Amino acid sequence: MTKEQILAKLISIKSVLSYIEILCKKYDDIKEDCKNHKEIDILFFEQRIKQINSNNREKEITEELLLIEKDIKLLSLQKSKDEMDIKNKDFLLIKDSRYYDKMMIDRINFLMEQSIKDEIKEINLAIERLYEKKRNLSDLIIKNNENSVIIRKSCEDAIDTLNKLIQIKTKEMDLLLKKIQMIFNDLCKTVKNFLHHNDFDKLERIYFYIVTGRADTIKDALNLTDAQIRHEEMVDIMKQAVSSICSAINTATTEIVDSIRENTEEICFAINNGVEIISGNFSNISSEIKKMDENVSKSMLEILDNQKEIVDSNLLHTSLLKEQNSTCEKILKHYRYVNGLSGDL
Repeated sequence: MTKEQILAKLISIKSVLSYIEILCKKYDDIKEDCKNHKEIDILFFEQRIKQINSNNREKEITEELLLIEKDIKLLSLQKSKDEMDIKNKDFLLIKDSRYYDKMMIDRINFLMEQSIKDEIKEINLAIERLYEKKRNLSDLIIKNNENSVIIRKSCEDAIDTLNKLIQIKTKEMDLLLKKIQMIFNDLCKTVKNFLHHNDFDKLERIYFYIVTGRADTIKDALNLTDAQIRHEEMVDIMKQAVSSICSAINTATTEIVDSIRENTEEICFAINNGVEIISGNFSNISSEIKKMDENVSKSMLEILDNQKEIVDSNLLHTSLLKEQNSTCEKILKHYRYVNGLSGDL
């Protein structure tokens, strides 16, 4: 097979692999899209349905309606009491004429009756406002329920639509996967006598070695490629080893520095204590040396005095010996002279 034929074959294989790569990218995109629909879109609509089912706003409105009913009952009781007071003309606690003039009593009763009537009017207005608020809240509950039904139905429809879309995309993924496998298998069968499918990842290197003339056959190109890959793997292993060693050194250095920082204060404290102890010992030693110097000085003086006495006694003894020797010589000389002897003994 000529060089041109080898290159044409390699380009053909590369073209088919590029097309397979495009199909794989499309497959991954569809798969990611389906995942997003499941984990984001469907989850969103499900949470919305849960919020509608919980319907906290409706609970709040219901509680407010109960308070309104309670206020209406209280105001109605007060209104009934006021109306009964007007009917019975029961306004004053003290009605004895001894304490109040009749005209004054009538005047007070009139004013009290007017005041109660005004209070009844205000109660009626308040009750009307409460009833109006009750109607509005009731309408709001109805409207909220209607909206909740509509929103719930929309969310459910959206979830159904998304599930159907996911099913369609899943079928599309299955078809794509089958297509990819079929194309790849056909390619492997077609070029099995030219290049093994396990070497498809080396296609760029093989093409480079053939084009540049570094190899004349596929076998030579594969051998060069394998050698280059082994070299790169060794380089990567060395880089990883160097990186691991550097990392270990940095870690150890950091630990040592941290340990030194942690123990510096204790070390300084110990050194200060040691210096204080040494200073105290030096003071004691100096005082002891001073005492020893005094004792040695006294001893030396005593020794000198003793030596002086010994020297004096030796001098005396020496002088006595001399005197004794001279006396003996004189006696011997006299003896020789008297006895007529001559010469030395």
